[in-house]
Amino acid sequence: TQTSGTTSQMTLLYRSQYHEAFRRAVVWRFHSQHGHNFRDRWVAIACRSFDPRSPVCEYNRLENCLLINTYHIIRGCRDEILEAIRDFQPTMIWTHPSPLGILAEYAFAKGIQPIEVPVIATFAEKMYPHIRKVLHEVFPGKYINYFANRENSFASWGNSDDRFYEVSEYCHM
Repeated sequence: TQTSGTTSQMTLLYRSQYHEAFRRAVVWRFHSQHGHNFRDRWVAIACRSFDPRSPVCEYNRLENCLLINTYHIIRGCRDEILEAIRDFQPTMIWTHPSPLGILAEYAFAKGIQPIEVPVIATFAEKMYPHIRKVLHEVFPGKYINYFANRENSFASWGNSDDRFYEVSEYCHM
């Protein structure tokens, strides 16, 4: 796998099949605690590639996930991405706040109708009040976020109350 590339430098990571299964179990338990279950439709917004020829959206059939490359948000494919999210009708969006904020600010400025998504899960960045406000306007739903001590580990998770709750299994890994 790779890190998200938020610093414009993606780092490759390697896991055994056992550790990948364990990681997915932890992530899916987090999802299900907040109303998103395995095989529900969801959108993951992450940097997949900096190649302009890379797909804007890809579909992961195993996890029923629409993968959106943040690179194309920066390139200006925002209408296509917003339409893909609306058409897919996800039960959850999984993303850093920044790319979703860019989409929300664009949609708000263009008068695009809100896209209701039951759960929006953000991670790795602080969600500033001005971003939170426009996100709630364009993507109404339940907002949750998580904090980890490094890529792909859950030390704690947080709800809209801005409190983080420890994931006790982390202490036992």
